[in-house]
Amino acid sequence: MRHREDRPLTVAASIQRHVLLFKETVLPWQTISGLAWLLAGVFCCSGPVRLFSDWSFLALVVGVTSARFSGMCWNRLIDWQIDSRNPRTARRALPSGRISPQELAAYALLTLALFLFTCFFFSPSIRWIGIAVAIAVLFYSFTKRFTSSCHFVLGFIHACLPIAGALWQCGNVTLSAALFSVAAFAAVSGTDILYAMQDELFDRRFGLYSIPSRFGTGKALETASMLHVIAFVAISFALINAGVTPLCYIPWGVCMISLLTLWHSVWENPSEKLAKAFPILLVGFSLSSLIILAIDKAWKALS
Repeated sequence: MRHREDRPLTVAASIQRHVLLFKETVLPWQTISGLAWLLAGVFCCSGPVRLFSDWSFLALVVGVTSARFSGMCWNRLIDWQIDSRNPRTARRALPSGRISPQELAAYALLTLALFLFTCFFFSPSIRWIGIAVAIAVLFYSFTKRFTSSCHFVLGFIHACLPIAGALWQCGNVTLSAALFSVAAFAAVSGTDILYAMQDELFDRRFGLYSIPSRFGTGKALETASMLHVIAFVAISFALINAGVTPLCYIPWGVCMISLLTLWHSVWENPSEKLAKAFPILLVGFSLSSLIILAIDKAWKALS
């Protein structure tokens, strides 16, 4: 008698398997961070937001999501042999054999094609930003093999999102959108440095480049904290320039105090706090900015 696990998967079970593996591979909370930076660029423009009055907004969301998904798939595919040697990453879907390189390559190509397809629904300026993002997404996965500045490539990718959002909403890059772009670059780069601290010894042993592996934990923490201070200052000036209602600075202050408290716990004990702090810090800056801008838009609409 055949064991249950040996039976061929039904269509529904096969789809469920692929969805779960894809979700595990692309880490949805990273996509949430990217979409929040995009929407921050949209909401910081003056005038009513045209999210639901223009069908191209759906193409914008699909484009950003597919770019994020494609980037994660390429990264997992290119690094899978390295991941298989790292105890922290050996249980990922590809190194553990729960998904094949061919399946992941298909995901990577399909989502990249979908992203490039959506770019042609927009103005030439957004289209060129999309092409730059596509190149950076493919390039990023190789950078850790030759430069410690790999974190800043990821920061550049996210820095493009507020600008693309502003161009879609109002046709030009506002000062607030530019400041959110600086904030996205600094916040994501700094958080990626923290993430790389988990693999400092492994990277050093196998000749991989990162700021922690080159300069050590102390310098990595200092660099990441400096970048997050820059992100905080840039967001604050972006909100001021966008004319956010003063009352909205109360929840903004609460969010920043919460992130500062989390940062303090990381600084005191990075070995235990990094894994839990990383997703919160990655999403915290972008999502809090978006929430404040959305509250401000709603307040002004009701006033």
